[in-house]
Amino acid sequence: MSSSKNVDPVEFAGEFCGAIRSSQIIPEAFKPSSRQPIAIAKLLMAKQMRQKSILNQQDYVEAAVVTSHIEIRSEAESLAVQTYSYLAYTREEKFKDVIVQLVEAITGKDGDEKVLNDWFKNRDEYDEEEKKALLARARQALAKTGMYYARHFINNFYVSGTGPEKGYSVRQYMPGNDDSSAIDFELSLENAMADGKDLRQLSYEDFLTREVRRQRRNVLYLQDMSASFDYRVLVSSAVCGSILVHGLPRDDQSAISLFSDKLDVIKRFGVKEDIMKITDKLLSMESSGGTNLHQAVKWARTEFSQGGCNQANFCLIFSDMGFETEDVEASLDEITKMQNMDVRITFLRFKPFEHYYKDGSKLLADSGCQMVTVDNILDFPELMSRIISPA
Repeated sequence: MSSSKNVDPVEFAGEFCGAIRSSQIIPEAFKPSSRQPIAIAKLLMAKQMRQKSILNQQDYVEAAVVTSHIEIRSEAESLAVQTYSYLAYTREEKFKDVIVQLVEAITGKDGDEKVLNDWFKNRDEYDEEEKKALLARARQALAKTGMYYARHFINNFYVSGTGPEKGYSVRQYMPGNDDSSAIDFELSLENAMADGKDLRQLSYEDFLTREVRRQRRNVLYLQDMSASFDYRVLVSSAVCGSILVHGLPRDDQSAISLFSDKLDVIKRFGVKEDIMKITDKLLSMESSGGTNLHQAVKWARTEFSQGGCNQANFCLIFSDMGFETEDVEASLDEITKMQNMDVRITFLRFKPFEHYYKDGSKLLADSGCQMVTVDNILDFPELMSRIISPA
């Protein structure tokens, strides 16, 4: 991919605000005014002058998000990443992208998932120039697919109750920004009567809305990358990782690692990394070797031990369950430690790649880990929503 020096701050600001304005899921009240693209461009150029260096993707995304309405910052972040990904192509890559899309239209190859299937199944058969063009399309397809599934399947996990990370907050109703259905009339009337106000003369300023704070999530995803898997699992794994990178709200955290004979860390909790670098790591995955669960759960336990309190912790482990009994026995101590930290551990078994050892699987189930069988690996997005969003 080309250097970020090719992304002009003014062009980025215009493209991003155009994407927000054309979005069908963002309410009109939250769409940008003519001042937002100016503010974005000023922020980026000022930062570039202070740093005296090339801006990276995170700089562009942060400028777009901080100038957007709080209510749409999750959507703004996704659109900012997509805008940056497109503008970061060189002219040559953009030209090749047009050619690839034209060929797809002629041959009937359509859809982002088809692009990802072509990439993982056939990437070794292309020469360097063809592979470079396909990789550019795969980057864009993976980001778009992750954003799509995240928007449609992962909810915001609202939890009522007490505590610093959850519970209710009350604020004044804002005409034009809030839906009238958000007004808590009972609370508003109680507050007005307590202040001795004449109920016949209430104005918008007297109405209150009650919001439920969202409990933060730490989601750790471990993907078995042993040699028994084919390209279909690579596609699913890449989409899984993209959902967690692009789909979780900004105050949630995700960590991703592949494991086989060795551990390949893609993303850690609390570490800011260029999203495009993570995308390239996901697109370079290859299945090989055996399966070592112990080193994977040991890394997971270390990651969770660095997290804060009052957060919902989820550990998702996708595997063919080909764990030797000795490997599982060595892993149980780390699994118990995670469970004592209130980490919810779920093993997902893929069909038709299921190749599990019954003794090892029974030990894991007896330890309190949830076991789920996935008949179709493309069912992952909805399944993830149910696991990490137990509303």
